[in-house]
Amino acid sequence: MNLRLNRGTSYAVWLILEAACCMAAPPESVPNRAYFYIHTVANLDKSIAFYRDVIGLHEKHVLSAFPSDKPTRNDQINRLTNTPNAFFRPIYFELPGNDYGFELLEFTQIERQPFEPRLQDPGATFLILDVRNLDAMLAKAKMGGATLVTPGGKPVKDSVARSIFLRDPDGFYLLLRQHQLMKAGASKGPIAAATVGITVADLANTTAFYRDRLGFVPGQPADGGSLNALTGVSGGQIATTTLKIAGSTFEPQLWEFRGVDHRPAHPRMQDPGAGQFTLQFRLPADARAYLKQEGVEFLSDGVIYDPNGVLILVRGEPPNH
Repeated sequence: MNLRLNRGTSYAVWLILEAACCMAAPPESVPNRAYFYIHTVANLDKSIAFYRDVIGLHEKHVLSAFPSDKPTRNDQINRLTNTPNAFFRPIYFELPGNDYGFELLEFTQIERQPFEPRLQDPGATFLILDVRNLDAMLAKAKMGGATLVTPGGKPVKDSVARSIFLRDPDGFYLLLRQHQLMKAGASKGPIAAATVGITVADLANTTAFYRDRLGFVPGQPADGGSLNALTGVSGGQIATTTLKIAGSTFEPQLWEFRGVDHRPAHPRMQDPGAGQFTLQFRLPADARAYLKQEGVEFLSDGVIYDPNGVLILVRGEPPNH
């Protein structure tokens, strides 16, 4: 049973009603962790130079990983991603303070269509980095080819942090924040913490999908009124919440832009701009069978779409992990 959120009804009330009427996700469909947040890029070398050499992310050692210095064709990966005969190159980065990483992925020798969402468009995803010196990191990012998104090109300050939105050289959104008070246990170094943001068409429906189909734990909804100045999206309201995989650090933020126009998204794995997550399941075949039974849309046998066009790879434990 699905309940639609009336705009006049509080989101908290909706959560209570949904919890009362909906079945919990079965164990086989609940991931035990996220493995990677993935950007498909147009030019891997350019993106490596930005995130490794400018932003300062450290490469992550992944057993049985594919090389980043030469294209690979692999029948199993091609079937998984519905990219027949394509070549691909990945690179993996650590995200400070997290048990999942950040992967940049380039496909070649296959037709590609750039996915270029605006911030308010469902399916847009963005990396959020909490940095210790925002001005220094911003200067480096601009020198490295980033373009400014926040109006006026200067950080926006609220009671919690100074923040600014950028686009990386490949067009992806990146949110840099410097908190007034750094959280206890934050990572040392220029980047103290990281998370991921997802723009959604409907906060309530997206929360229901991740909770009821995948067993995510919803956070508390919040009014994102102060985010309009940060994003440059005017004429509407922004509402936010979080979702979490229990026992993991994976806790993406959901942002809904209300009262503004949206462009629907449906990118493929090979399309530059496509946002993706690899989720790890104890019994991936059982998870895929359950999700098919529930009518979830599949791109391929191993990849599903969330309600906003974000791609989710349903994987098992990595070899030799």
